[in-house]
Amino acid sequence: MQKMRVLLAIITDIILQNITFCQDFGKISTHKSGDKTMSRLYFKYGTMGSSKSAQALMCKFNYEHKGMKVMLVKPALDTRGDVDTPKVRSRIGLVADCLTITPEQSFIDMFNDFKAKNGCDCVIVDEAQF
Repeated sequence: MQKMRVLLAIITDIILQNITFCQDFGKISTHKSGDKTMSRLYFKYGTMGSSKSAQALMCKFNYEHKGMKVMLVKPALDTRGDVDTPKVRSRIGLVADCLTITPEQSFIDMFNDFKAKNGCDCVIVDEAQF
């Protein structure tokens, strides 16, 4: 139940801050709703071994290949394969450095800090259920 609360908190943060996010994500995926520009939220799920992490890493690569800045995040609870820095890993060998978030942290604050330092066009969250 706690895992779902964290996921819902992250999604709620995104939805409630949509007006803030819309300009930041304007290059990637926006649509018009009346005269407002809205961000899009894609939630991808599947069984274990269905290449969710691999697809997330390929998506990150494609955005970066187009010159866009990507914020890759996973829960701090997921420490599989992390030695020095947190990484998202897929079973087929794709790996990328990422940020981690705990239930106590604000996703919006993390996003704003990342955006201030790096710029941000897209946010990808792996293992959001944790």
